[in-house]
Parts: sequence; C-alpha cells; structure tokens
Amino acid sequence: MGKLISWWLGNSKMLLPVMVVLLGVSVYGISKLQMVYDFEAFFPKGDPDLEFYQTYRGEFGPDDNQLFIGLQISNGVFRQEVLLQLEALTNRLDSVAGIKQVVALNRVKSVIKSPFGLTQLQVLHIDEPERYQADSVKIMQDERLVGRLVSSDAKVLVVILQMQDSISQAQANELNVILPSILEQYFPGSWHLAGKATIQAEYVRVQQQEVVFFTVLSGLLVLVMLWFIYRRPLPIIVALGTVMLALVYFMGLLGLLGISLDLMSALFPILMLIVGLSDVIHLLARYQQCLMQGDSRQQALTLTIKDIGLAVLLTSATTSIGFLSLATSRIGPVQQFGYTAAIGVMMAYATAILVVPTLLMMIKPNLMVAHNPLTSIDRLAQWFYRKAKDNEGLVLKTTGLLLVLGLGGLWLVNAEARLQNDLPRREKLKTDFMFFEDNLGGFRSFEVALLPQNGLDIHHPKVLLAIDSLEQYLASRGEVRAISSPVTLYKSLHRAYNVDRVAFYRLPSDTTTFKKYEKLIADNPTDLSKAIIGRDGKIGRLSGRTNDVGSDSTTVVYDNLRAWAAQNISPEILKVRITGSALLYDNNNIYLVGGLLQGIGIAFVSISLIMALLFRSLRMVVISFVPNVLPLLLTAAFMGYLGIALDAPTTIIFTIAFGIAVDDTIHFLSCYRVELVNGLGKEQAIERSYRLAGKAMILTTIVLFFGFMVLLGSQMLLTMKVGMLVSITLVTALIGDLLLLPVLLRRFG
Repeated sequence: MGKLISWWLGNSKMLLPVMVVLLGVSVYGISKLQMVYDFEAFFPKGDPDLEFYQTYRGEFGPDDNQLFIGLQISNGVFRQEVLLQLEALTNRLDSVAGIKQVVALNRVKSVIKSPFGLTQLQVLHIDEPERYQADSVKIMQDERLVGRLVSSDAKVLVVILQMQDSISQAQANELNVILPSILEQYFPGSWHLAGKATIQAEYVRVQQQEVVFFTVLSGLLVLVMLWFIYRRPLPIIVALGTVMLALVYFMGLLGLLGISLDLMSALFPILMLIVGLSDVIHLLARYQQCLMQGDSRQQALTLTIKDIGLAVLLTSATTSIGFLSLATSRIGPVQQFGYTAAIGVMMAYATAILVVPTLLMMIKPNLMVAHNPLTSIDRLAQWFYRKAKDNEGLVLKTTGLLLVLGLGGLWLVNAEARLQNDLPRREKLKTDFMFFEDNLGGFRSFEVALLPQNGLDIHHPKVLLAIDSLEQYLASRGEVRAISSPVTLYKSLHRAYNVDRVAFYRLPSDTTTFKKYEKLIADNPTDLSKAIIGRDGKIGRLSGRTNDVGSDSTTVVYDNLRAWAAQNISPEILKVRITGSALLYDNNNIYLVGGLLQGIGIAFVSISLIMALLFRSLRMVVISFVPNVLPLLLTAAFMGYLGIALDAPTTIIFTIAFGIAVDDTIHFLSCYRVELVNGLGKEQAIERSYRLAGKAMILTTIVLFFGFMVLLGSQMLLTMKVGMLVSITLVTALIGDLLLLPVLLRRFG
C-alpha cells in the first residue's frame, strides 16, 4: 500500500493535463443544462390510480390545464364600465398563444326552446344597461354560474382560460410575463391569477435564480470558513479550488447526460460544496498534523492517505448510500435526486483524494501550516471529552429524556401536505392562491369517473339519477364546488324546454323526455358534452373545485364519498372512481412515507454492513448507530411539535441527514480503532480520538451547519425546510458523537 501511494505521489503531475481537459468538457456540459418543472413527474410510478388517470385523461383531456383569473370589483360587477372592460379583456385573451378557449360571464349563453328549435341567448346584455337588474337576478339564481364565473356576493368575476393540453416550459414562461401585463392594462391592481402554468413558470424562475444565488453564496461562505480555519492563502486555494472543481465536474456531467435540473436539483451546488469541503478539511487537517509532528511532505501525504483516505471513502460511501436509499421511492424526481446526489458525493471524494495530494506535492510544506492552530477548537474538543468522561450518568439520563420527548413529538407528525406549502414565497403568488381559496372555493381540481355497469351507458335514466344523487351529496357537504357532470347537460336542456325557468333545472321525470334530450346531445355535440361524456357513452366525468385543505383531510373526503356511494348507489347501475391529478398528488404522501421507512431501513442495513466490515464487531455496529438514530428522532419530533408536515421535501431530509451525520461517527471510530491497533488502551484511544478527529468533526459540522442554514433565505419552502431541519440534525449528531458515543464505548465497547 505504501509503495503504491509513493508511486502515485511521485507521478501525480500527470493528472494535471487530465484535469484541464475534464474542466473544459465540464464547462461545455454546464452550458447544456436546462431547468424544468414537471408536476406530473411527481406522480407515483406503478400506482393503479395513475394508470387509470392516464386512460381517463386520454378520454377527457388533462384536468389541470386551466388558468383562473379572479377580478375583484368591490362596488359590484354588474356595472357597465366593468362589463365593457371584461369584454375587451376576453377579446384580447383570445389572441394569446397557448390559450384554447376563454370562458367568462360575458360569453355565457342560455338555451331556450322556441318554435324554431333551440335558441341561444346572451345571459348578459352588456350594451343594454337597463337590463342589468333583470340579468343580474337571473344570473345569481343560476347555480351553474355562481361560484364558477361570479362569486356569491357578486363582487368577483372569474375568467377561465382553457389551455392547450400540453404547455411547454417556454410557453409557460411567456404566459407568466404576458398575462400580468394584459390584466394590469384592463383591471389594474384588482386581478388575481392562479393555475398550473403560472406556478410552473414561477418554479423555474426561482430555480434559475437560486441555483446561481446559492452557488455564489455557498462559495463565499466556504471562503469565509476557510479563512477562519487556515488564515493563509494557499490552504484556502487548495480547499476552495478542489471543491469548486468537483462542483464543475458534477454539473458538467449532468449537462452531458441530459439530466435537467428540477425542483429538488437546486440543492446540488450547496450539497457538493459543503460535502466536498468536509472531505478536504479532514485530509488537510491530518496533513498539517503530520507536518507539525516533523514528518516530511512525502511522509505526511502517505500517512494522510493511509489514515484518512479510507475513513473519507467510508463516509462518502455512507452519504451516498443515504442518497441512494431514495431510489426506493416511487416518485421520479425523488429517485433521480437520490441517484445523482450519490454520484455527486463520490465525485467529490474522487476529486478530493486525487487533486489535493497533487496540489500539495507542488506546494512547500511550510506554506500549508496554518498560522492559527485553532486552539479554541482544540479546547472545545477537550471540553467535550471532560464532560463526557465526568458525567456519564447525566449523559445517559439526558439521552433517555430526549428519547421520550422524541417519541412524543414523533407521534404528532402528520402528512397533511398542502400545495400552498410548496409554493415559492413570492407575495403575489401567495396572495393570488389565497384569494381563490377564500373567495371561490379554491382551484384544486376534483375528479370522479362515472362508470355505468351491466351494459348501461351514461344516458340511461337510472345512471343519470344515480349521478344526480351523487351531486346532491357533494353539494350538501359543501366541500366540492362548481360541479359539472352529464346531469348538468340534462338539467340545462330540461330548463331550456321549460322557458328557461329556474324551477325546471332538474332531471325530467319520464323516459320519453330523457330519450329526446339524449338525441339532442348526440346530434349537437358541444365542447361541454365532449368534456363530460365519453365518446362511446361508457364513461362520464364529474368535475369540480375544492380548497387546498391538505392531503390527510382530502383523504377523509375521498373515503366518505366512497362509503356513501357503496351504501347509496347500486353497483349494478353505476360505479364511481375518484381520479385526477389532485388524487395522485395526495397519493404521493402515502408512498413517500412508506418509501421513507423503506429507504432508511435499506440505509441502516447497508451502513451496518460497512461498520461490520470495518470493526468486525456487532456490538460496535450497535454502538455506532445509537448517536445517529437519536438525532433523526429529534428532528422528526421537532417537525411534530412545530406542525411541519411530512411531504416530498421533508422525506428527503432524513436520508440526507442520516447519510451525512454518520460521517462524524465513522471518523471518530476509525481514529479510535487505529489508536487501539497502535497499542493504546481504551481511555487513551478515546482521548486521542478527540484530539485527532474531534477538531475536524467540529470544523466540518460548523461548515455544514452554516452551509445548510443559508438555505433559510430561499424563496422555496422546500429548500428552506431542508436547510433548517438538516442543520438541526447535524448539530445534534455532533453532540451525540462527542458526548454519547464515548460513554457507550467506555461501557460497552
């Protein structure tokens, strides 16, 4: 081993041309990187609900391709100046690319049976103000319009933009610029905009900003921390240059492989910088210790690679395993994040172990010894040693108390994930979202597939009566609004054939009338009929809108509907199946929780095998895990006590935190093992481990802590939660390694 290291150090300059070529290729790869936001990518793979939804969407189109414009008119909407502006706005929106149809109150027509057949008449006579009073009374009595195109207090108008079935990222970005400018022109300061396309564009805008922002901010943070540690330019250049090189290599690889950056990938730059810096600090710390002991450069590098190289490899492997455990998730972006982050961690290790010795071979040793030996950090490490030694009983009792508190907080953790929790923290976006929640029952889609049984079709009177009872059930509970279904068509025709009287907005009472309406619908297909009745009449669609009440609460709504349908709708006539993109979003949380437990289990087993190979002792495997399981439990408890929901962002926190937190344990135990092999007794080996590994552990945790804490400045709650919770886990893990781990070694090691 020593001869191989010596040969490598003697020929390390050969690596320089390779590094330069790889740098050029990586810069080219970075130029190819793209940022995307694909909401559907978060749908769980292999989910039967997803398979059914894809068929359902093929029949009726996507259920989330609408944009909603809310126009707040405090003095009431039925005024000529308001309605003329509405007319001008809707005409302008017709010409915007990507918009397939504009639906608004000024475009609604009522159908009336006349001697010459069915006639369509405007419900709103904009050019005849004298008719506004009668028009408004009629409109406000029409349940098809109230809550959908006008609010119940007549102070909000809604314009619904039916988008193309597949909006590209470029179109979404363009709409996010064009629509606000148009709305400000016609309704300055009184408009609100919500929908998938605007959220999609905002996510990408924030991603682009934050990848650059946090890369620069993390680089500056690393620079400050390195100056605090070394106080000399060359060690700083070596450390910062190495981690920046690893970051460029990694981001370039992503670009060359065609891997786009998504909602979760904005974390990559900061992960690479702080994880890579941890590797470099451990290598440089050991190298400087050897130099201060009087070793030559060659000897110091040889000992560093032998003593620290394996430990750094193991810590990188455990961190990678933590990320790879995300591969068990059924959520595509979570899987990709796990794979790519694991590759990035190993690339950071490879860059550190190859580049750092290469650079050190070209620098005079005296220039690498820091002016500031960090005696304060040494004293802090020794303080932890004394406290752990003198207060073993207190440490164990405190651990037991924290365990109880942790289990109590864990019991409070919920999976009440809300879409609004993942929105960027831009004031206008939040305001718009809450406007629709407060005034119009939200814009979250609610979809139910209607499946006639035993050869019946949607038009059969028994089927329509069953659908009508379902509508009445939903309306009575008030959880779903703006409901439309095949029954809407039949009720509208029945009203039309009865002089458009409100009292006749109901299903007919005889089969002959049903048959007449069925023929009219078949002979005169409309956009509405195509949107709610399948082409062969064997499937129908009930759709509505709900508030963003949270996945747990929505699951209760789903369960209640299924239970009601099982008791009140004959399975011989009609089956109902809840579907839609919102259901798949809610299903994510079920799979995420299961995937989290499975992923952490895999990580535990994998890291246990590494520990077993390293120490050849089952007892040491158990000892090594206790200080790392407790921080995860405390982080979960922290979430429970503060009411932070378990969702896609928070599930990755545990795997990230566990993979990184166990690194300090490995460094401490590796040093402890080496000192035992060198003939020291247990207590001497523990004290020596504090001196050699403790300082580097404290330094790397400080860097990691502040590195993740800068994420609190993110506009994305996803990124902010990761920063806060991982930082907490890392600090508690360090305290566990410096206080609890030595106690366990003394008593059970």
